[in-house]
Amino acid sequence: MSLMTNIYPVIIIGAGPAGIASAIQLKRSGIDPLIIEKDKCGGLLRNAFLVENYPGFYNGISGIKLISYFTKHLEKLSIKPVFDEVKNITYSDDNNIFTIHTKEKILKSKIAIIATGLKHKESDIVNTFSINTKKNIYYNISDFKNPKGKNILIVGAGDASFDYALNLSSKNKIVVINRGKKIKALNLLHNRLKKNTSIEYLDNTIIKNIISKKREEVLLISNNIEIIKTFDIILFAIGRKPDLSFISSQILEKRLELETKKVLFFIGDIVDKNYRQTSIAVGDGVKVAMEISNLENLK
Repeated sequence: MSLMTNIYPVIIIGAGPAGIASAIQLKRSGIDPLIIEKDKCGGLLRNAFLVENYPGFYNGISGIKLISYFTKHLEKLSIKPVFDEVKNITYSDDNNIFTIHTKEKILKSKIAIIATGLKHKESDIVNTFSINTKKNIYYNISDFKNPKGKNILIVGAGDASFDYALNLSSKNKIVVINRGKKIKALNLLHNRLKKNTSIEYLDNTIIKNIISKKREEVLLISNNIEIIKTFDIILFAIGRKPDLSFISSQILEKRLELETKKVLFFIGDIVDKNYRQTSIAVGDGVKVAMEISNLENLK
């Protein structure tokens, strides 16, 4: 329920763990938020093979399953996310209102919470490939459905890369390549990867070329030796960056001022990009919601 006609008290952009947690806590405080999500609920958690450090799930839980619990919680509270892409957000000093332009509509709110998380960094070399080749190149495991009997190349040596490999290895053959020798993934994941006979790991290895066919012929340079391998899918896990493309320069310039006024909040991975943990994002969302519920202009 809005304070003014067609003006929401709070709009949350992004329905990952932080945005969902914030919405749940706001609702408990008697504030009806609107969540806008351009894709599916869950954010990067949709990619997680096994979440092992979320309290209560001592045997671990898949990212997809954990998201299903989050969304059921939203349903129970009658919080229905709007699935639309935010194209721009501005702020008016005249009436202290945010205006959010999506593909489908224009929305207004007194407070905006940015919970859009991180988007993938693209590989520079991909831009040299043909359109036909690009259709088999991905940056998120959630972008393709349960492949079976495929040869999959995963580029990267961080937690995401190793988690993807372990996730996909039960039904596919995996090759993981690291451009250097340093492994950024947890030792836990590294040890599991080494024991997995369906995963081949190559360090000091880069992609030199990809030949577009029904299956991708990839020329790798591994420790200065050329290797040609054939893959059905190429999955890049080479880092993430904050997703701020929709925020106007006006708001970015006034960000500190708006945050100080407690009308603009950034939560989740977009803030803690080096500590991407579901529990941190959830706690961040709850904390901000509690802070908002104490504001005088919403009472």
